[in-house]
Amino acid sequence: MSPKRYILAAGTMLFLLLSSCDRSNNHMTDSSSNEPAISKDEALSIMNEVLDDFEFVHQSLLSATSPANIAPTRSQPILMKVATDSIFVYGDTATIDGVLHGIVVTEKHAYPKGLLLITRSAKYSPGNTRGIASVTDRYISWAQYSAGTPEQRTESVIQPQFSSGTDSTIEVHATRTKGSVTLSETYRFTSPTVTIDVSKGTRVVRTADPAADAIVSATYDQATGILLTKRVTGQGEAPPYGGFYTQTFNYVDGELNNWVKTTTRGQADHSVIKVVERYP
Repeated sequence: MSPKRYILAAGTMLFLLLSSCDRSNNHMTDSSSNEPAISKDEALSIMNEVLDDFEFVHQSLLSATSPANIAPTRSQPILMKVATDSIFVYGDTATIDGVLHGIVVTEKHAYPKGLLLITRSAKYSPGNTRGIASVTDRYISWAQYSAGTPEQRTESVIQPQFSSGTDSTIEVHATRTKGSVTLSETYRFTSPTVTIDVSKGTRVVRTADPAADAIVSATYDQATGILLTKRVTGQGEAPPYGGFYTQTFNYVDGELNNWVKTTTRGQADHSVIKVVERYP
């Protein structure tokens, strides 16, 4: 198997937040810095990016070519290059809170305005808590990439939570590190969040399902309000320690037509274990 490469076309997105939100745990390690804390809108953006990245892995697993067991090299002599963006998908392992986890990595090499930007995102389900997690590193030079010292790191855990009066609360723990400054925030979205994609004419509504320890993303036709797809993302029971699943339900005229589920976990040799289930 060889590394997967994808060309991504970015659509015009309009983010609307229709939710109540609680905030806690603001922390800044550099007390002399004037940088603001992570805002509610930033936390929402982080959550949406993470869930979209989990969906990207889901679609990659379902494609004809499987994710690779060869990660991109870190020994790159090129200082600047103008080229088509590429995304690699591969497995790996990481020790998190003293426990070895399998992770799945998506790594994008892009050249906005001819300058290098590498975004490496590791996805897994944490073994010591509920929900799903992501660590995203951004590099702006090959030297940073080769040394494993990102310009910016964003760590997030997205959890379903029971709360007073509702069972659909999404809790987002976000930590962002840049240089000597680390910002941490926790937000609880007690009402569904809504994202409108103007280019696609769709509306995505995200809520939590605490009973299933999962996050639900329902996509509707913006004009008609008809449900198109429902995606559920959560911790995978098999394989354990980092494994996660995504299940997509597809609808026709609002009626369930089929569903497909992938459960996955990364391996130390950069391969990815996957289990695919389908109905019908």
